[in-house]
Amino acid sequence: MLGFSVRNLTYMKRFSQINPDFAIVQTVSAQLTWSHNIMLIDKLKDPDQMARYAKRAIQNGWSLNVMEHQIALQLYQRQVTNEKIQNFDQVLSLPQSELAVQTMKDPYVFDFIEYRENLLESEIEKALIKNITNMLPELGIGFAYVGNQYHLEVAGKNEAKI
Repeated sequence: MLGFSVRNLTYMKRFSQINPDFAIVQTVSAQLTWSHNIMLIDKLKDPDQMARYAKRAIQNGWSLNVMEHQIALQLYQRQVTNEKIQNFDQVLSLPQSELAVQTMKDPYVFDFIEYRENLLESEIEKALIKNITNMLPELGIGFAYVGNQYHLEVAGKNEAKI
């Protein structure tokens, strides 16, 4: 083959060293653009982090800019490495408890909200709703916006509006 630059050959070599398992390359990395893969190689050193971001990019349909933003905001560290106080493993079965833990981040980053001293909860809610397209990617997979202030009934009990 012809036409490969030294830079691209270097990326290809590093990519193959990081992903020696052909099955992983076919299931994850092959589903991303070359630009996504180059970003993972440039921005991250840990193969586990690379694989996690690659899987999330595929699951959530992240553009290159969204993936770069999530890496910059340290999504991996907020979801995986931070210690979270929870009891999901005690009250949920194994697949559901793992999913619940994976959806938790610490902290959530809502940097698209203008912060000021003494910000009220209702003002935060309005800002999140106004910026719903920025908020949903931060929450991750499994979240949808269906409206605000909905009445909930849980196990036959009347719950407050959420």
